[in-house]
Amino acid sequence: METSVLERLETLEKQNRRLKRAGLVVMVLAGATLLIGQAKPQWKVEAERFVLTDANGKVRAELGMAEHGPHLAFYDAEGTRRAVLGIVQKGPGLFFLDTTQKRRVAMGVVEKGPVLLFFDENRKTIFSKP
Repeated sequence: METSVLERLETLEKQNRRLKRAGLVVMVLAGATLLIGQAKPQWKVEAERFVLTDANGKVRAELGMAEHGPHLAFYDAEGTRRAVLGIVQKGPGLFFLDTTQKRRVAMGVVEKGPVLLFFDENRKTIFSKP
């Protein structure tokens, strides 16, 4: 009688091991199927303007649309716009401004090629390199 109980116990343990292995295989296959079938999300955020602020709530950068196209503006700690990268009438441009918002340096591309301009405090060109 002991032999038959031991044989039955051994048979049950074998079946239990097989079921565990089969369950593991099913779980791995199901997980792989979910991961393979999952497409990467396509993110699209639309806005007319994005504003980046510092910890004090001051505007430090802005990405937006201007009259001739997109622009990226950078502001100093006082909130004064100091640099702008964008599209102007004749092409792309990069402008550096002083603390009074006057352009002091301008770089861009026009029909004839690249341009580099330096301005005095009265917005008069003091140096130009076409």
